[in-house]
Amino acid sequence: ISPNAATNAGDMVFFMDRGGFYFYNGSVQRLKCTVLDYVFSNINTAQEFKVFAASNVDFSEVYWFYPIGSGNTECTNYVSYNYLEDSWAVGTMDRAAWIPANTRTYPIAATNIVSDNNNYLYNQENGYDADGSAMEAYIESGGIQMGDGEEFMFVSRMIPDFYFRGASGSASMTGTMKGKDFPLNSSTTLATSTVTSSTNQSYIRARTRESIIRFASTGTGYGWTLGD
Repeated sequence: ISPNAATNAGDMVFFMDRGGFYFYNGSVQRLKCTVLDYVFSNINTAQEFKVFAASNVDFSEVYWFYPIGSGNTECTNYVSYNYLEDSWAVGTMDRAAWIPANTRTYPIAATNIVSDNNNYLYNQENGYDADGSAMEAYIESGGIQMGDGEEFMFVSRMIPDFYFRGASGSASMTGTMKGKDFPLNSSTTLATSTVTSSTNQSYIRARTRESIIRFASTGTGYGWTLGD
């Protein structure tokens, strides 16, 4: 899709074309992508030559940064692939270049050129904050159904499985359960709960046919890991 849309990681070369993602390890094979429609229905094809790939080998990930919409001319969104877990994620991050920088401790990334006084180089993966400000982070599932989605689920409690990193006594996050009863409905918030390092379980009440689970944090000075 662009001259810089390929990167090597894990003894493979990963690249993006105009309709999918591939890897090369002696032969070219297409990656099964669970977010394919999301990416290619939003990408600005008039600016696709700016798409670039990056690797984050410490986390077994490769990224593609791309511009979205018809009026966005810079790379503001990304799609990532974890080649050990065979999992995909999407997100927003304003970046114009990235290098693993193996001679340094952290990968180095650059912002898009906005003005002479607002261009930065970032030490990626360093610390938990955004230059002293809170780095709002979240992870959200897709729709979760029981069986083929013909039955309703009744949820009475949530048991969190988190590990807070660099946390003080004020470290917390919010768990949100959204839901909808029919495929074409919009999801609505059914229940919320605050989770801290001492939370064993949270009692909530929710009834839905399809649920979406979201965990988010807005504090400073700590990070978190969900599950393993």
